[in-house]
Amino acid sequence: MEKLAEITRPASKDSLPLLMDFVRDQIWNMEFTEERKKDICNAVEEALLNIFYYGKALENTEINITFKLDNFGRFLIIITDFGAPFNMLLREAFPDEEEAQKINAPPFSIKVMKRVIKDLEYKRIENMNILTFTIPRL
Repeated sequence: MEKLAEITRPASKDSLPLLMDFVRDQIWNMEFTEERKKDICNAVEEALLNIFYYGKALENTEINITFKLDNFGRFLIIITDFGAPFNMLLREAFPDEEEAQKINAPPFSIKVMKRVIKDLEYKRIENMNILTFTIPRL
């Protein structure tokens, strides 16, 4: 598996603009339609927002985004963090509305992720959340 690019930043909402600039730069290098590129960016942003608002990342931890190309020519976007176990792909991961209002968070959503990225995987390994988007070449 070939690593194409990687970024690590503090696991805080303040890191979102830098992380998304990095993601956009990487995705714009891929051979997808403009619409597909925007959809992928929106899916990654949705994942990051959910991690920042609901993942309960521990203080002084980092979030990492790695772009890889696997042996089958598929792009992988791997997002890792050291927050509490948080599988946003499961219904149980949804916070209750009262809690979301307390922290002034946007509505929890994974609609864009599931619509755009057909192959999503979550793993919890050694106190790390690992969310992998697998994107086949078209």
